[in-house]
Amino acid sequence: MSSGGGAVPAPGTPAFLPVCSPSLDGNEERYLLDALHSGWISSAGEYVRRFEEGFAAWCGVRFGIGTTSGTTALHLALRALGVGPGDEVVLPDFTMAASLFAVLYVGATPVFVDVEPDTWNLDPAQLDGAITPRTRAVMPVHIYGHPCDMDPILSAAGRHGVAVVEDAAEAHGAEYRGRRCGSFGVVNAFSFFANKILTTGEGGMVVTDDESLAERCRYFRNLCFPLTGGRDYVHDDLGYNYRLTNLQAAVGVAQLERADALVERRRAVAQRYSERLRGVPGLQLPVERPGVRNVFWMYGIVVDEAAYGMGRDALAEALRREGIDSRPFFSPLHRQKVLGRCGVTVGGEFPVTERIAAGGLYLPTGPVITGKQIDRVADAVLRLGRCAA
Repeated sequence: MSSGGGAVPAPGTPAFLPVCSPSLDGNEERYLLDALHSGWISSAGEYVRRFEEGFAAWCGVRFGIGTTSGTTALHLALRALGVGPGDEVVLPDFTMAASLFAVLYVGATPVFVDVEPDTWNLDPAQLDGAITPRTRAVMPVHIYGHPCDMDPILSAAGRHGVAVVEDAAEAHGAEYRGRRCGSFGVVNAFSFFANKILTTGEGGMVVTDDESLAERCRYFRNLCFPLTGGRDYVHDDLGYNYRLTNLQAAVGVAQLERADALVERRRAVAQRYSERLRGVPGLQLPVERPGVRNVFWMYGIVVDEAAYGMGRDALAEALRREGIDSRPFFSPLHRQKVLGRCGVTVGGEFPVTERIAAGGLYLPTGPVITGKQIDRVADAVLRLGRCAA
């Protein structure tokens, strides 16, 4: 997932290192060609069934509903729950805009809470103050692959009688107290974008143990055609064309065969980065709290300019001059201009989100980066910082 623009690498630098590239060296090509030759290239086909059932089982839930993206999976989840105008959804201020968009799609009002300073996940201690009689759901986001602290989140939601919808887009295979992310909420969402731990290029999935919610997701996903019987092309509800194709699912089945290995590779990449960068002044590294399994979707650092010797943006520019790609952390949701255009007024303060959004940068990660390439990035980060002076 390389990007254009920015600084030009200096002459003589090694090959440009993208921030993430997928691993497609399993049965992806074989299954894709099989689906192609079968003629089942759209949303019907054996690979769709295999991928939905297999991924749901891997997450520890009963039902999987393939979709066009993680964003549409979140939209379907909220739609199936009946969240709509007049309702509120509580979510972290620090997450990708897709989480916010899903709330806006159903006409609900987003309510933001700040995040924990070490995991960068939704702070459960702030939930009771954020939940109101209008709240219909809480949306924890397992940011960058570290599981949210689900026990207090579930307790707060239970006290107030609201649903939990996990945004697990970046957390394939992550575990909290022995259970995989995506198995805690009543209905939850994953993404299979090209930089995710498991990928289908584009795509997503809703997972749930609730059969009625699974049926509602399937219904809304397919333009609200009846799930059984014939079609008369008379639609009772507003539906969406959010179907995953058999071609995408074929790639997903192949990825799922190597799911555990792909997770372990991300963890190994993170371990090597941490070994090289631990103790560097001005760098906050990702954590793994006791009782959880972080899958390190991306290896993120937060740069303190005063202690490190340069700010996040200057570091990213310097890395790019050396042929190394990176990405800034997400921008705070409360600063998104779309909120005003949708009539949403945001109050409160979000100091942790502001700090990490201003200083956060994730480094080249992914399943195909080599140890030599990780060392190249780490050497550059070490050399550029104040500790090299």
